[in-house]
Amino acid sequence: MDRQLMALILRESGQYKQALEQLVQANVVLTENCGAGTIDVALVDLSIGEMYMALGRYDEALFSYQRALSFFKLRYGEDHTSVAHVYVRLAEHYAKTGKGSDAKSYCESALGIYGRQTVPHSLEEHATGLTELALVYERMNEREQALTLLQRGLDILKSVPGHQNEVLGIEGQMGVLYYALGRYEEAFVAFNNAVLKLRAGGEHKSALVGSLLNQMGLACLSSNDIYRSIDLFLEAKAIFEEMWGIEHAYTLAVLSNLAGAYDALGR
Repeated sequence: MDRQLMALILRESGQYKQALEQLVQANVVLTENCGAGTIDVALVDLSIGEMYMALGRYDEALFSYQRALSFFKLRYGEDHTSVAHVYVRLAEHYAKTGKGSDAKSYCESALGIYGRQTVPHSLEEHATGLTELALVYERMNEREQALTLLQRGLDILKSVPGHQNEVLGIEGQMGVLYYALGRYEEAFVAFNNAVLKLRAGGEHKSALVGSLLNQMGLACLSSNDIYRSIDLFLEAKAIFEEMWGIEHAYTLAVLSNLAGAYDALGR
């Protein structure tokens, strides 16, 4: 358990190689003391696969995922949410390695499990699975399907208290997808909803607020609402300058967008 906790800390700080080393050691200890065919070993196998993915070691990741999948199927059956979770990981694996048909097959298998009313799962599990699958579809450039899944996940989480951060993340991601599809007004609404929630929670001048304001400005600029875009860029610029100064990459990016808006007005 100590090694798993250390791996989690290392993972969150981006030290994937060191996290992997801790997980491998945890796997050895668990196998020696509990046996290979246990839920704890399967969960560590799944985490090891995720670290291999982060390190770009895709063949080793696939082996770890398949080990975990075999255990979950044997232990819980074909339709358990743990099986669906591994399907999502496998879909991500195949999407990253350019095997779109395999990725889509695993996506559909996972969606089949999440969609069955007879399968016991929490609302949070369902919403998380849908949002993770949306990222896979986005990677495969199937943005409309990704939006559909994000909306389903968002609707679920809105009905469950205590998930404001997750809701914010989904709304931001939907805004990015709307923008990529040229649906600028819908992108603006999604970004604005996220900003309003942040400000209602007392967060007014964070990097996230600045980034969302910049995205809102881009949406306005793309829909020819230039004066409004300038106001948003100036607000984002003020936040980034206060946080990091005039020469930071985020500040410079907003300045570039602001210059584009002024240029569109002939200024």
